Amino acid sequence: MNKWLLFLILLLMMVISGCWDKKELNELAVVMGVGIDKGPKGEVRVTAQVIKPPTKQGGSAGGSSLPTWSLSANGDTLLDAVARLNEISPRRLYWSHMQMIIFGDASAREGIAPYLNWFARDLESRTSTLLAVTQGKAEDLLNQKVELGNVPTKTMADLIQTSDNRQLPTRKMTLRDFISFLATPGIDSAVDVINVKSVRGKPETYSVANIAVFRGDKLAGYISGAQRTAVEMVNNKYKNALLKVACPNEKSAFFIFQVTDYTINKSISADDEIIKVGMNIFVEGNLNDQSCAGDLLRQDILQHVEKNIQNQIKTYILNTFKQSAEMKADIYGIGRNLHRYYPHVWDSMQKDWKDILSQVQFNIKVDSNIRRNGLIMVPTNRLMEE
Repeated sequence: MNKWLLFLILLLMMVISGCWDKKELNELAVVMGVGIDKGPKGEVRVTAQVIKPPTKQGGSAGGSSLPTWSLSANGDTLLDAVARLNEISPRRLYWSHMQMIIFGDASAREGIAPYLNWFARDLESRTSTLLAVTQGKAEDLLNQKVELGNVPTKTMADLIQTSDNRQLPTRKMTLRDFISFLATPGIDSAVDVINVKSVRGKPETYSVANIAVFRGDKLAGYISGAQRTAVEMVNNKYKNALLKVACPNEKSAFFIFQVTDYTINKSISADDEIIKVGMNIFVEGNLNDQSCAGDLLRQDILQHVEKNIQNQIKTYILNTFKQSAEMKADIYGIGRNLHRYYPHVWDSMQKDWKDILSQVQFNIKVDSNIRRNGLIMVPTNRLMEE
């Protein structure tokens, strides 16, 4: 009898517990991305980008329009604004498929930690969600229709995640990463910046060309152009990237060097309270393009090119450090290494570290190797001249 009772209980457990937490798709509004801005009265303004439900004929509602729609609401806190979003949404907002959290410039400058707290605690949110900043309003970015990409936040996330395949290394900062940096003494975060890229005055796609430098949880400023990749250089993630290198003795001409292998060994010392950072870098790659007149058959030209590659990497690292130090942000994690190897020195400097940071001295050594320089040794325009 006991065996039959046990069997019945097990059978009921399988049947009853199987769908206790089920969610009907036609009752949910699947959130793909969220934007957080500062409202006109200083309140929190949240914009959620949601997938449109399919129509009876198949496909998304709205004909040829985007398969997403956005709704915005204001609140005293993030949770208050999200509650208001649920009030105006015909379906319950579902956060498990969220690709990105985008902060507008104004909200990021005030500090993003209070917002991250809710996302990190919410059971549906994922800590692998990407973080990004836009230099305008996040709401405007999410509502901007571009030619490439039907689901804006998915397009933005793919732009960041697949950047290595396009020789454009990005930060790929996730919710989990940012919170980890906040909890670690002596390091600040750098986050990708997403803006709309226009061609002939028409918005075509999204662009990740800058990084946003944070001091703690507050946006301190931006670093633009190729120098933004210096953070990846220091973090040993600078691979499959393109480096634009000046030609020897030619101001307006350049080589394009594609990095295929990159390693960095870092050290730190603290003598008489003078902080010195050492970096030994090895970079290897191929010359993919050439607009200068240099003949790559000549050994002296190749040596000049390698020297320029080394100088370019040093310049990027030092200039990016200078810019971030002026913002009083330690995006290289020098303080973290000081805390790890010289804890007594860090304890004495931690309080004033943001001011001491700019006094750090660098000793950077770069070795480079050109593996391949192409099938031709001179530019094609010179071939015609000859």
